[in-house]
Amino acid sequence: MTDSTRRALLAALGAATTAGCLGGVVGDDVPSGDTPAPDHSVTLSNDDDAPATVRIRVFRDATDETVFEETVAVQADGETEPYNLKEADPDGVESFTVCATRVASETSTTAADSTTSGEPQGNCATVKTNECFGNVIVSVTDDGSVQVFYSIC
Repeated sequence: MTDSTRRALLAALGAATTAGCLGGVVGDDVPSGDTPAPDHSVTLSNDDDAPATVRIRVFRDATDETVFEETVAVQADGETEPYNLKEADPDGVESFTVCATRVASETSTTAADSTTSGEPQGNCATVKTNECFGNVIVSVTDDGSVQVFYSIC
């Protein structure tokens, strides 16, 4: 794929994923983004042909609080759901940053009740707990890299 073809494809995908919330008319079928909807899972999927271990951190943006931190192992071509944003008990619509980094081995640390703060590290994506944002996918790609993405209306 040439660079210009790749850029065109990425631009089209970006426009398509944001058309509902950013450019559409809000009506009965299109969420406005003002309605709280905290049920957003954080799913770790592995498209690589080898098992992977990934450190996932979730930050509450308003307070820089780490609401979840765990190192999660996933089998080759496997999937697991280590967290859901509703567990952070968001107050209405809030922003959370989900970061992921591939690590060498599994050492589990959960900080669900922690007030520890820190700079987001790794590949990150920021989502809101409203109807417009979908679930968060942390993906180990077939080349072993880690990406964090989500759907949006």
